[in-house]
Amino acid sequence: MNWDIFRAYDIRGVYPDDLDEEAYYRIAKAYTYLFRPKTMVVGMDARESSPKLKDALSSGFADVGVNVVDIGGITTDMLYFAVGSSDYSGGIVVSASHNPRQYNGAKMVREKAAAISSDTGLFDIRDALKAEKDKEVGSDKKGTVEPKDVLNDYIDHVLAFIDRDGIKPFKFIGNANFGYVNSAVALIVEKLGLNLIPLNFEPDGSFPKGTPDPLQAGNRAESVQLTKDSHADFAALWDADADRCMFLDEKG
Repeated sequence: MNWDIFRAYDIRGVYPDDLDEEAYYRIAKAYTYLFRPKTMVVGMDARESSPKLKDALSSGFADVGVNVVDIGGITTDMLYFAVGSSDYSGGIVVSASHNPRQYNGAKMVREKAAAISSDTGLFDIRDALKAEKDKEVGSDKKGTVEPKDVLNDYIDHVLAFIDRDGIKPFKFIGNANFGYVNSAVALIVEKLGLNLIPLNFEPDGSFPKGTPDPLQAGNRAESVQLTKDSHADFAALWDADADRCMFLDEKG
């Protein structure tokens, strides 16, 4: 494990050189050593390495007696919602956000979605791993791993912030950048009766059109052109875990 993967607000590095399945297994145990969770929520972005790393994370928790709620392929804010709206002990999403395909990482929270950053526990996890404190954690009883779909509850939560009657029908480009925001956007469109022109909507962790970062001009070019050609009212472009979004007006 490359200790430089521990950054100010998250974990991020190249898979498998900087971080691999063993690293995620140990991270789960170090989290348990420090925070003593009872039930953890785990999810992932669409990267090719994410399923294996999420499973390693789940195994690490379960092997030391922590129950796991697996919410599958999600956006980062869906993890925050799942933890913040419940009594779960915390959560981790396996994601490298807008970074290229060879990267992966993790964002962590404690109960009520309180963020874990360098000064609230992330470096403590790193230091516990360096001292091999994760090896001191054990349990006579193995934790459970149960799947859960939070999409509908999440969308109901999001829509509670708006006046649905005030939303006029409009046409827009939704560029999911091959991430899991596609499901959330599609459901919102259905509930509000909007006209969506989907772009890069099928999750694909190989990111076949390049780095999934809408702040890069090259990533925006396709959306700009489609907005003009389709006479859309606007476009919304997300990164791989949907914690970054850019809007284009009708002129692209």
